[in-house]
Amino acid sequence: MPYAEDGRSQSKDVAMNPAKVGRPLRHQLTKRIAVTQCAACHNGGSRAAMNFRGLMEAPPEGPQTFTYDQDLLHGHAYTRQTPDVHFTRGLACIDCHTEREMHGDGQVYAKRHYEVEIRCESCHGTPERLATGITAQGRRLRNVFVASAPNPTGTVTLVSKLTGRVHSVPQLATLATQPAGHEPAHLAKTECFTCHTAWAPTCYGCHIKADYTAYRTPVTVAFDHLSGAHATRGWFRLTPGVRFADPEPVLGVNWRGKVVPFVPRAQPLFTYVNAEGRTEYAFRKLGFAHNPIVPHTVVRQSRTCESCHANPRALGLGLFTSREHPKLGEFRQAPDFRWDRIVDEAGHPQQVTTIEGARPLTRAEMERIRRAPYKLTMPAQGGTAR
Repeated sequence: MPYAEDGRSQSKDVAMNPAKVGRPLRHQLTKRIAVTQCAACHNGGSRAAMNFRGLMEAPPEGPQTFTYDQDLLHGHAYTRQTPDVHFTRGLACIDCHTEREMHGDGQVYAKRHYEVEIRCESCHGTPERLATGITAQGRRLRNVFVASAPNPTGTVTLVSKLTGRVHSVPQLATLATQPAGHEPAHLAKTECFTCHTAWAPTCYGCHIKADYTAYRTPVTVAFDHLSGAHATRGWFRLTPGVRFADPEPVLGVNWRGKVVPFVPRAQPLFTYVNAEGRTEYAFRKLGFAHNPIVPHTVVRQSRTCESCHANPRALGLGLFTSREHPKLGEFRQAPDFRWDRIVDEAGHPQQVTTIEGARPLTRAEMERIRRAPYKLTMPAQGGTAR
C-alpha cells in the first residue's frame, strides 16, 4: 500500500484517521508503486529517489539541522537540481528495477548493489548491437519488448509498470554517428552513467560530539523521541557537513571493475568529553570514506572529456580545502587538507571504501587516463577554448 510523503491517509475509509501519520495513502493493495513510495526509504545514503526527481538535500539551517518534527519532506529542505531524464520522460523506479531486486532471489548479499541486475545495456544496447531486454543475471525484463529480427529500425519499447504508457527506447546502435566515449575500449572500463551523470549528492565533514557530563540545561540540538525530552548526554551532531550537488564528481573503480562516480560515505570528526568533563580528543578524523555511487541523475548530455582526463580532482587527487569552502574551516583541519582527496599521486588510498572490491584509481590508471587522447569540447559560439 503506497504512502503519501506526509504519511497521512487520503482515503475516505473511516478506519483511516487522516490526522495521524504512518497511514497508507489508501486502504488498497497495488502493484503500481510510485517514486514517492521508494523515497520513503531511499531519501538517505545515496539519496537515489530524491536525486532521480532532481531534489538535492539543502545545507541545513536552524532547526532543520537537528530535529525532524518540522513540516519538511523527510525532515529536510531541498533545492531543485536537474532531474534524471528517465523521470522527465515519465518512468518510475519500478520501470527499471525488477521484482527480484526488490524481494530478493534467495541469496544473502552483503550490499544491495550486488543484487541489482539491471544495466543500461539491458534497454539501450551497445554501439554494436541492439538491446536484448536481458538483465545481468540472464533474466528477461517483462516490460521491455524487442522487435523480431532483422529489426532494421531498431525498435525497442518499454511499457511502464506504473502508468501503462508505451515508451520508445533509444538504441545506441541506431545512432548515425557514435559520440566520443562510445569506443569499445572506453565502454569496457567505464559505466555509462559515469559520463551521463548530471550531478551527484556530496557532503564533506560532520562534527559529532560525545559529552558524558550532565548538562545544567537541556541540549536543544538532540531531541530524544523515545523519552519525549531533550537529551542531556550522549552523541550530538553539532556541525553538519558542506553539501552541494557536484556536477563533476570524483571518480574511482566499482566492484565490477569499472570507473564510476565516488561521493563521501562519511567524514565524521569526533569530539569526546568523558564523565569527569575532560576532553579526551577534539575534531578527530575517524573512518573517512568515499564510496561508489549510481547517482540516478542521468542526462543525455555527457560530461566533457577534459572534465575527467585533464582534471586531477576527478582522478581522486583532491581540490577542496577550507580556502575553497570557508565553512570547512569549522572542522579545524589544516588549511591545505583536501577533503575530496581519496588517493595520492603514488596510488595509495587516502580514504577507505565500505564496498568490497571498490577502490580509488591506481597510479597506472591515473597515468593512462591523463595520457589518453580525447576530443576537447567545443566552446559556445563567441567563446574561447578551455
